Amino acid sequence: MQADALADAVVLAIQSTLAPIVARVAALEARQLETPAAVAEQLAGLRERTAVLETRAPVPGPPGADGHDGAAGRDGVDGLGFDDLTAERRGDRTIAILATKAGQVRELAVLAFDWPIYRGVYEAGRTYDAGDVVTFGGSAWLAREPTTTRPETTAGAKAWTLAIKRGRDGRDLRAVS
Repeated sequence: MQADALADAVVLAIQSTLAPIVARVAALEARQLETPAAVAEQLAGLRERTAVLETRAPVPGPPGADGHDGAAGRDGVDGLGFDDLTAERRGDRTIAILATKAGQVRELAVLAFDWPIYRGVYEAGRTYDAGDVVTFGGSAWLAREPTTTRPETTAGAKAWTLAIKRGRDGRDLRAVS
């Protein structure tokens, strides 16, 4: 019998300890859980109220004190127009874009091009730039980089590209009948 009394006392202690938690769970279960449909319905109501508020004229706030005027700024310099821009050729492959205003010249951009320029027959010891074209051995060669090497050699293979290959000399021309 003592075991039954002890068991009853333990159950009673557990029930009294858990009573506030059980009451909270019951209250939460009784409260309607929010479903996606319920949330969407609440948002629709908020949208309606917001739309009504947005149609009303704004209510001005109380007038504030006038601020102090700031210091006067410097007058700005007039801008440049198309008439103030010039292009200056610098060498065979470079063009500078310059802006001139009130005697002052400002370099806006320098453009370098590697377009082909024919330099005549190859001359040993001369430095050729990328884009230079020379005639050597009856063919035309294009420099791919600055070089002093001779075209048509192993050393010049990286620096030169064969642009126009030499043709036959025409000595075996036959009469056309």
